[in-house]
Amino acid sequence: MAPQYSKELYTNGSETQLIAWFSAGAFVLLGFPISMYGIFGHLSHYYQPEVQCFVVRILWMVPIYSIGSWFSLRFHEQSLYIETFRDCYESYVIYCFYYYLVSVLGGENELIMILKDKSVTRGVHLRGVRCFVSPWLMGQPVQVYQPGSNYVKWTSPFLTNCKFGVLQYVLLKFIVAFVSVVLQMNGLYTEGDWSLTGSFFWLTSVIFWSQCWALYCLAFFYFATKVSAFAKRSVHMTLIWTVPEQPPSTKRYAWSNQSTCFIFSVFKPPYV
Repeated sequence: MAPQYSKELYTNGSETQLIAWFSAGAFVLLGFPISMYGIFGHLSHYYQPEVQCFVVRILWMVPIYSIGSWFSLRFHEQSLYIETFRDCYESYVIYCFYYYLVSVLGGENELIMILKDKSVTRGVHLRGVRCFVSPWLMGQPVQVYQPGSNYVKWTSPFLTNCKFGVLQYVLLKFIVAFVSVVLQMNGLYTEGDWSLTGSFFWLTSVIFWSQCWALYCLAFFYFATKVSAFAKRSVHMTLIWTVPEQPPSTKRYAWSNQSTCFIFSVFKPPYV
């Protein structure tokens, strides 16, 4: 029905912007109830709050991103402020996804004990990256309690580096968003201006490389922990379709991971 009505608007000579806004609105109305169904499904069956809280935050990405983009089509003058809020939540979702994975794997302390037993080759980077970044240690003892005993406290430089790789994007996204708004208010920011003298080019470049590194760290984290039974079910980050209608022990998750597998089939670590 929406395509037919859009065609009628086009035939009647309506503005292209109005046609695009109406067409996008149809998809917003389609995606919003589906996302809310998933969110309320989790809240109604809150069996694992330490994990499901992150899932709910991730699922909020769909309505927030779609509605923000929809309003940006209509209100061009205020689009920068709308997109700033939308993009900040996007970076927050990456933060939530990282801690979702950590929670599913038992928390940071449990994860450190898992990682320390992994082969050191798990910390070797992809071809190309390893030329600039040295391998990350999977586990490292940092302190011995009660001399004479065998108890050792462990840390994981690998986990610390992956965490930093993700959180640096979250922090930079907020900083760049704030700087963009300030420059826009002073007439020094023009979206789409790719000239080297414009602020848009440099801010976009910073965010682009920061985002690439954050996604790389998430993917690297996956391949280092993929032998875990929990990680196999929880790390494919492209799509989450989870509506827990029964206790967690019988839940079923549906995931999509084709894009991640394609990238790592080309630039795979040496241990894969």
